[in-house]
Amino acid sequence: MAVHREGWYFTKEKLDKGFGNKAWFELFLDCIVNSLSVSSSDRKLIFIQIRGELETEIRKHRPFRYEVAWDNRAECGELIQREWLCILNPNSSLPGVMEGLQRCKEKLSTWSKSTFRNQRNTVTDKLSQLKHLEDTNRGDKKGELQQLK
Repeated sequence: MAVHREGWYFTKEKLDKGFGNKAWFELFLDCIVNSLSVSSSDRKLIFIQIRGELETEIRKHRPFRYEVAWDNRAECGELIQREWLCILNPNSSLPGVMEGLQRCKEKLSTWSKSTFRNQRNTVTDKLSQLKHLEDTNRGDKKGELQQLK
């Protein structure tokens, strides 16, 4: 049960811990550790950002994944159908199927970036507002925080 205190007993931030051994710190020399605001909790997530060569390597090898949330958009299904119809015929072989999958992957990636960019910006803006409220909160912004969350 969360205890919400105000005034003299106000708790500004609950500290969570992260740790690593010497080998970890030597492997990840260029990392940054931050706490992130979470809209559905009074706790904060610990975010470890890896920078430099390792970050580039990780991004290069990130596999494509179909997002279930895409199913809610009619244009997603239309895009897939259109790409399959362009490449497949009744006598399609495995290379034809692979080409169809590759086309869908490329088109879905592009579509997703353009379609959901605004949603990401909105979330980023809200998290920024949340962080500002948390940073300036002295126990008097409980209502504003709850409304934003």
